[in-house]
Amino acid sequence: LPSRDSARQSAPGMWRIALVILGVSAFIVCVDNTAFWSMVAGASEADEHRIGILATMFFILFGTLNIVLAMVPSKILLKTAAAALLITSALVGYYMTNYGVLVDATMVRNVVDTDMTEASPLITSGFLLHMLVFGFAPAVFVARLNLGQFHWWRGAIVRSVVVFASIGATLVVGYLNFKPVAFFAQEHRESRLFMNPAYPIYSYIQFLAESNKTAQVTVVKIDDQAHVAPSLTSKPRLVVMVVGETARADRFSANGYQRNTNAFTKERDLITFSNVSSCGTSTADSIPCMFSPLGRQEFSHTAAAEEETLLAMFNRLGIDAYWRDNNTGCKGQCDPANSDSFSAATDNPFCSSTGCFDEALLSNLPDLLANSEQDHLMVLHQRGSHGPAYFQSTPDWAKQFQPECDLPNLRDCSLEALNNAYDNTILYTDFVLAEVISQLESLSATYDVAMLYVSDHGESLGEGGLYLHGFPYGLAPTEQTHIPMLFWASESFYQHSGLSKECLINHAAATYSHDNMFHTLTGMFNIQVASYQKELDFLAICKGTPILGNALSANTAN
Repeated sequence: LPSRDSARQSAPGMWRIALVILGVSAFIVCVDNTAFWSMVAGASEADEHRIGILATMFFILFGTLNIVLAMVPSKILLKTAAAALLITSALVGYYMTNYGVLVDATMVRNVVDTDMTEASPLITSGFLLHMLVFGFAPAVFVARLNLGQFHWWRGAIVRSVVVFASIGATLVVGYLNFKPVAFFAQEHRESRLFMNPAYPIYSYIQFLAESNKTAQVTVVKIDDQAHVAPSLTSKPRLVVMVVGETARADRFSANGYQRNTNAFTKERDLITFSNVSSCGTSTADSIPCMFSPLGRQEFSHTAAAEEETLLAMFNRLGIDAYWRDNNTGCKGQCDPANSDSFSAATDNPFCSSTGCFDEALLSNLPDLLANSEQDHLMVLHQRGSHGPAYFQSTPDWAKQFQPECDLPNLRDCSLEALNNAYDNTILYTDFVLAEVISQLESLSATYDVAMLYVSDHGESLGEGGLYLHGFPYGLAPTEQTHIPMLFWASESFYQHSGLSKECLINHAAATYSHDNMFHTLTGMFNIQVASYQKELDFLAICKGTPILGNALSANTAN
């Protein structure tokens, strides 16, 4: 047993535990929560109790971190936990401050699903320097601290003092400012989303819980009785659905944007739907949602995983449904036997070390449609306008708007250069859509052909200090949820569907969303399925009696 003298000598050293706990907590609250303090300070600017609100918020964050660290039982685990919190807080704090992102469960899912091609533009020299100074350096400092030698009960005393002092201080300050803080919290519920690292850690746990549920579900058919209604025409149908990436509706000249970003399709007789909203603000949420009959209000990844995918149902019913990807995958909506990807391709003329241009999606497309005896649904998932390296998504000839932002940190670019780089991606997307239509026209003698384009979500380009996407849906600005949707079809598709083009044009300003996609796609292929809702099929309202080419020819011959 240690002598009384050695125990007495170690007594002052045991308070180093308290200094580590208090120091790490204070560092995180003061240094890594710039976005939180900016939000609270701005929201309380006109409040006469502003100082009390700020003080209470400080003690809530500071006290909570103190309590969490004080509950860690041993010195080694304490230093490990402190270092982990310092690195995590620095990482989250950088992107919250520089891009205005919030880390909820959806953002965690985005990070997990992101590949290196998408992630590399976000790993800048500024980010690495920030992590070195505010993450790794403090973490190494804490890890190398000598916390001394003392009995476990002395450490327990120190931890208890920290816990009770933190609780007491928070309660006192909270009591003195209860009414204004309660009102502030009620009016600004979103403030909790800015708390770093508390909310990101909660979101990660939430993501793991949902992923665990999703992994354990049993997949069932959407409808055992689903079938394709008989067609009287000899032509099968070919529909190409282009899933855009990060495209904003307000950047399409077809929707009134002053720049001619739809220069390639303006003579193609497309119908532009101007009032369309996304299901989510990220690819990870929007794609599973738009192909599901659940709709945004009922959608969850667990619920969606319990049913077969739309493409699986199509293939089960004899319709060839194929997914071609130039992004981060189909998010569980396809299977390897009926899909391919260009995200890591190196042997295509449209591909390089920074990824592939979207023209790659059209490579050998007719070869995938060789079977002219069946209907086809081809989904092309674009690279589109994914940031922050917008300039990497367009070939040189498409860079019509100059100067173009080509810096790793969007905040280092002027708004003019940033908007130029983004608008170039929209112009290039328009070129790709025109090429899709050209290929469909070349196949129109064999198929009734149509193209549907819809983006997965929008993008913030500095409005309100926000960049990129993925903001929680309830708080997301219009720029991240207002998306473009375009429709084109051959004359024979219109005729054999009994579809009025004039009627569609007249309804193009109506309100639509991703909720319409499942029902419109099943309606286009005459699939009779229990979950089909006619009112959500945006083509249904304009369908009359189809003009059947074979029947008409036979009657004329007689």
